[in-house]
Amino acid sequence: MRETCGPDAAEEKMSADSHDLTDKTWDGLSREARLYWEGFFASLICHRDIVERWAEVDVARGRIKRVIDGEEVWEESPETVAEYKNLRREVSRHHKWRLRSVLAQYG
Repeated sequence: MRETCGPDAAEEKMSADSHDLTDKTWDGLSREARLYWEGFFASLICHRDIVERWAEVDVARGRIKRVIDGEEVWEESPETVAEYKNLRREVSRHHKWRLRSVLAQYG
């Protein structure tokens, strides 16, 4: 698809397909499994060093690691800094109870 439609269209398609798969998977989870994964992602958001190593997104400096022409490069993404701060604020404000609940249940 990248060769026929271009890299941006290919990335958009991949993102849309990934989102659809995630929605279908999420809908099939039990309440307990959803709570576990919500707690996992809430804790992940609270550790930006893990986000950088695992997702290859540097939320402090606004960079995303990409592979361009077979070479890994850090691409500037200054909007990522504000998006991460907003996401972290929302998790802290609305989802602390999920994190506490998961830690109490699963250690």
